[in-house]
Amino acid sequence: MKRVLSIILCFYFLSINAQVAKEELVGNWSYHRFETNKEIDSIGKIMMVKFFSDMSVNITSDNNYQMTMMRKKEEGKWKLEENKLFFTSTKGIESSFQIVKKEPDTLKFEMKPNEFLILKKSEQTLSKIDLKVDDIKTISVDKKQVSKKWFITKKIVPNKTEKQLEMISILLEGSYIDFNSNGKYDISILSIEESGKWYLSDKNDEIIQERSDDTKVFWKILKISENELLLNKGDLKEQYLFSTSEK
Repeated sequence: MKRVLSIILCFYFLSINAQVAKEELVGNWSYHRFETNKEIDSIGKIMMVKFFSDMSVNITSDNNYQMTMMRKKEEGKWKLEENKLFFTSTKGIESSFQIVKKEPDTLKFEMKPNEFLILKKSEQTLSKIDLKVDDIKTISVDKKQVSKKWFITKKIVPNKTEKQLEMISILLEGSYIDFNSNGKYDISILSIEESGKWYLSDKNDEIIQERSDDTKVFWKILKISENELLLNKGDLKEQYLFSTSEK
């Protein structure tokens, strides 16, 4: 009986491997959620989300990849062997992910025993939740209104449960953006600090951050008062509520 069971399990895992082809991995993938069957406290969960929350990887058909994690960028070569995805960066750093489940727009990796990382294919995720913001109404402001230290109090994103949004809020506690009146900004988010330049768009309805690496972040201004600021990040329905008071 044990031998029969072993054969069945072996056939099952081989069939999963056979379903994962190189062509299926090509595309833009981003962090969706972290799962574990282990006992883990809320602080541990927060730390895992903190580590992976901005993870994204672009896998190309010519075996190149670009990965972002904890705001650090990496690129190099990738390969697939027996359902295991291997990455080798241009600096020679190697990492690997065991694929335990593959669906059209979802990848499930086993990081450690009973710890799983779920990625979703970006294009399909965006289309499903209709994230384009052509219809979002912005307001015009002046530089003096924006020139304050703003603490993030809430992140508003579609298709998230109350529990997930609560976890995100806990994760972002103490995070802020300080828009200085001299056109400089300082950011502290998830223990990551960043400085650069900021200015308003021609219509004064968008804040533009210019990072030290010349990349830009665009914030559409939705509401502003003496104590609160509501921004939409870029061209996605990803909104952040800020307050001048740290909670």
